[in-house]
Amino acid sequence: MTSTSRTGRRRWPAGERRAETVRAASVIAVSEGLDKLTAKRVVQAVGVVPGLVVHHFKSADELIAAVFEHTERVDHPVDRVRQLMQAWPHENRDSAILLWLDAW
Repeated sequence: MTSTSRTGRRRWPAGERRAETVRAASVIAVSEGLDKLTAKRVVQAVGVVPGLVVHHFKSADELIAAVFEHTERVDHPVDRVRQLMQAWPHENRDSAILLWLDAW
């Protein structure tokens, strides 16, 4: 549930704001690369003050970890590999590749 501050800006509950920050950071990391993931870029994408990002994430490593967690929940790499393997014709599969994928 949102509320309105004295300035007329919409205020989001902390959990929702943190989740939106992680979603925006994930988009930046995936589309532009981890080296472009900065607090400044996230602030611009979400439209919040810089202190809010620092409030939720005490370090860049903490933000990056949240991005990896979010990305795995949304698009888990193992599920994507399974989809690829199911689409791949059975007679062309290399047993060594299957073994490595299973170990991964």
